[in-house]
Amino acid sequence: MAVNIQKHNDGYLMEGLMYICSSKPDKKYVNLMVTKGEDMNYATEKEKEKDEPFIIDYPGEYDKDNVTIKVVADKGGALNYLLKYNNQIVAFVQSASALDDEDFTAAKYWLYTDPFIAKTIDKMELEGEKMDLTKLEA
Repeated sequence: MAVNIQKHNDGYLMEGLMYICSSKPDKKYVNLMVTKGEDMNYATEKEKEKDEPFIIDYPGEYDKDNVTIKVVADKGGALNYLLKYNNQIVAFVQSASALDDEDFTAAKYWLYTDPFIAKTIDKMELEGEKMDLTKLEA
């Protein structure tokens, strides 16, 4: 079973649930931002009622809509995601340093935008299907 991913606005929509984006979150999806945000912001109950988009932009572990999401940042603030759902393990990798995390090496699908990541996955002899997101068509 392959990962259902397509171009959407300024990013990529995965499984119709999670939106990997750089600048314009969409309130219909769980927004996985590509760069680290400000310090963790816990919304109050009143703020949650505002119908704001759900944004993940900080390292840590999250559970949302039956998806376990692990977020690892590199030194420059780029975020890498490990998503576990429906017996799938999908990694969105922007920096090779994420591959030092043992959890990431278990991914069955590798999503990336930098060809260097594919070469690093091959060099480390990690198994799984690689998907270059820059080759997706709108």
